[in-house]
Amino acid sequence: MCSSDLVPDSQDLSHVLMSTDAGERARAWHATALLTAALSRAGARHRDLNVKNVLMCGSDALVLDVDRVTFGDPGADVLDANLARLFRSARKWRDVHGARVTDAELDEVALAARSAFARVEEPGVSPSTRS
Repeated sequence: MCSSDLVPDSQDLSHVLMSTDAGERARAWHATALLTAALSRAGARHRDLNVKNVLMCGSDALVLDVDRVTFGDPGADVLDANLARLFRSARKWRDVHGARVTDAELDEVALAARSAFARVEEPGVSPSTRS
């Protein structure tokens, strides 16, 4: 369980994006891409997905402010909407607060999210047990 108020060593994505540690930012973006793909595969559209509503806890990203989530049919349009909302927030955080966010990074996040979204896992089979 992670919460920025309840669990030490957790922080929202906006905090990570201010870091000078490129590796830390890359790991956070990767986890966020996986989170966005998982939400979208479930048909969850987060109408306020922003860098303050993604909580980094170790190597995981968790979504906050879930009262803004609506569920519908999963699909690429849900993924596109979630990414668009998140990227608007990241660009705003860059422009207003000086966060280290590049369009190339966002392109990589989109590619990683689309790739994760497209993967269909076999029930009961984890990726590490596949041959």
